[in-house]
Amino acid sequence: VVNGSTRPIDEVVLVVTFWRRVGNDRANVNERGLSWRRPLEPGRSVKWRVRGRGDALRITSYVPKGAEDGPYASADEYASLLTGKLPAVRLYGATMLAYLGDPRAEAATRNLGVLSRLEEAQRAALLATQTPLFACDVKDGRACVVNRTGELVRRVKLRDGDAKTRVVEDLFFARQGLVVEFPMAVPPLRAEPVLAEPREP
Repeated sequence: VVNGSTRPIDEVVLVVTFWRRVGNDRANVNERGLSWRRPLEPGRSVKWRVRGRGDALRITSYVPKGAEDGPYASADEYASLLTGKLPAVRLYGATMLAYLGDPRAEAATRNLGVLSRLEEAQRAALLATQTPLFACDVKDGRACVVNRTGELVRRVKLRDGDAKTRVVEDLFFARQGLVVEFPMAVPPLRAEPVLAEPREP
């Protein structure tokens, strides 16, 4: 459990329910209660190791009302998660740094250490968001391209997950997004600026 809010969580209580599937029914249901009775400060995490019999599980969290709806913790508090023992905690810290636009995000993402296959896929997706041009919301042959640079970009080259490419000429204003057409595009989509070709003298 990570506290990503701006205030301490007085108490963390979880219940993990294990069961065995028998057709559409559940059998051998058993529960494990977990708790952290001290305040969990912003940017801090706590973990448990839990075992139970079954082939399915559900985690129920009893977070105090409103804690999940509050504002985000500071970038420095998220950066403190980068020293966590669990790769998932470090990955979460790097993800939130990227979300907040913190300049430490890219180095943090690259230096997460050994990750699982699924975590490695998330790291790759996270690094793709930290480029000067970021393509997102790929759907129905359209995508949004966000210009994170401080300058106007006039030509952008897009490459989709099948290595198809398309060059789009438009006005990509600094720190703004623009919806562009890319028929049959397959996520993930990458974008890069295309430098203007030198003119003949």
